[in-house]
Amino acid sequence: MEAKTRIVSPDVLRGGSKERTPPGQTLTAKWPVLHYGSVPKVDPRSDNWSLRIFGLVENEFELSYDEIRALPLDAKVKDDMLGRTAARLLNIQA
Repeated sequence: MEAKTRIVSPDVLRGGSKERTPPGQTLTAKWPVLHYGSVPKVDPRSDNWSLRIFGLVENEFELSYDEIRALPLDAKVKDDMLGRTAARLLNIQA
């Protein structure tokens, strides 16, 4: 699937890595592990898997994996601040 729109965050245009890294954070090329224990095996294409949107929304709904994949895509170029100690710069999220 091809991204239709490229969105560049203004943050990535405000200087070099030193200027864009918040005080107290260090640059990293890795993503942190944000879970504890094993990661369950999930098959999103199975008939019993769906993404349910509910709670503080006007209309609750569910989407299958194929419905999610059919949605239009945007590519976002951005800096990510990972908690209080690390930063990753120029991430492309599609």
